[in-house]
Amino acid sequence: MNRFLLRWGASLLLAGLTGAAAAQSVLRISAAPDGRTPEQQAEQFEPLGEYLSKRLKTRAQWVPFKTEAQLSAALLARKVDLAWIPAGTLVMLQAQAPGQVLPLVQRDEDARSRSVIVVRADSALRKPQDLKGRTLGFGPVSSAAAHLMPRAALLAARIEPGRDLKVSHAQSEDAVLQALQAGQVDAAAFSQATWEDWSAAARIDARQWRVLMSTEPRADRSLSVRGDFGEGHRNAIAAAFLALEAVPGGKDILRSHGTRRFVLAPPEAFDPVRDAARQAGLIR
Repeated sequence: MNRFLLRWGASLLLAGLTGAAAAQSVLRISAAPDGRTPEQQAEQFEPLGEYLSKRLKTRAQWVPFKTEAQLSAALLARKVDLAWIPAGTLVMLQAQAPGQVLPLVQRDEDARSRSVIVVRADSALRKPQDLKGRTLGFGPVSSAAAHLMPRAALLAARIEPGRDLKVSHAQSEDAVLQALQAGQVDAAAFSQATWEDWSAAARIDARQWRVLMSTEPRADRSLSVRGDFGEGHRNAIAAAFLALEAVPGGKDILRSHGTRRFVLAPPEAFDPVRDAARQAGLIR
């Protein structure tokens, strides 16, 4: 991290802790389910929670949820202060309750996420237009990675899902993969990061599959905060994440979260996802 960001983060941290952060006795943090058990999520959070507790002079507490809907409701009800949520969920919460949920920071990788549409390596499908008349598997309707952004990319290519091709929605990317492997769909949309992780872990044989289409980079998952937190408090929390590169044990925490650094998540970075959600009729 450059010296400017370190000085900026330190000054924000000190300024924020003078008032708002010190007044918050417990910082309640959670995350949307991502295929890991609540126990696995809590274990990953433990070193970060210890760091935040010490840095912010307040107790950081992990709050588990079994479903994303439960987490969203808790965030709006102010039963959770911070939560890692996907971009699609963020823009829909913001449409439902303007000003109540704000993006704060995200992994560097999440600031430039892509989505892919995958087909079998021996498929006759060679370009997006070849999907016409076929069946495409999407993830959850609210997923930016597995639905909204791939759908927007198809629309930009003058292909309308539901009219030019059949679509099938699943409740998770895992379920989409199962449908693709079973031949229930001709192609399927995934987060590029998820697809690469599956390949690296040998969950899929990359030789059997081919990326037919890739989207432009955009912001995805972010650590979002309750909108009623004061600016000084938000800045203090953000500064703590930005400083992880330079503090003892910080790089281990970053590695456990699959990143080299956290970056700020400006609200305007989520405009493409918001536009895609409007196109899909999910928000106004």
